[in-house]
Amino acid sequence: FMRRHDQGVQLAKTTIEKFINSGELGDILYFRSYCFGGGDYCNIDGDLKTDEPTPRHRMAPIAPDWIPKELEIEYESFLNVFVHDINLIRYLMACTPVVKYVDYHGSSGSVLFDFGICPGVFEFAHLNTNKYWQEGVEIVFAKGRLEINLPPAFLRNQSADVRVYSEKSNGAMESIELQGGWSWAFQRQAQAFVDSLLSDNANLASGQDSLEDLLVIEKIWELIVGATR
Repeated sequence: FMRRHDQGVQLAKTTIEKFINSGELGDILYFRSYCFGGGDYCNIDGDLKTDEPTPRHRMAPIAPDWIPKELEIEYESFLNVFVHDINLIRYLMACTPVVKYVDYHGSSGSVLFDFGICPGVFEFAHLNTNKYWQEGVEIVFAKGRLEINLPPAFLRNQSADVRVYSEKSNGAMESIELQGGWSWAFQRQAQAFVDSLLSDNANLASGQDSLEDLLVIEKIWELIVGATR
């Protein structure tokens, strides 16, 4: 879950916490997350090849046994791509939302969440192109908005762009861009993993925490399976 290690995302997380504690922008009224992407490889280097034959058997199930066979590949694709967004949603809002409703159309759809303090939505679409990728988060406060624009995951040395829109005391709206620095979330994630092993400290994206992401994914797909039966 490299998004948690993105410098821009971490800056956004700190900024959100500051606004919540200070009340400067008022209450959070709405949360929106979205991911519209296809292949995001950005000319990245290929796999390391060996002389070993490629395994032809299925190594492990790609879906829970309650997922219908005709939906297994769609489930696996959703899990592989969009679990990163579910993980990021939970990280930024510091809670696991309740899944209220799912509008699913195979290659696209939306999920309605209840965060307790506000409603929210996750919008998604699988695109058949590697020329376009749009992924991000918007958090709407009573007096402003925080926006996170995420780069394609394999775009090196590019952290998320973060922008804050806020109302000033004179009634004017101010826009401030927060700089996350020239770094790559995947590299920072790998370094953090090694550091956790060497120090025996908890990781920012631990396996224990990620179980919550799978529970959210399964709830989403329980509603999808129920709607398709």
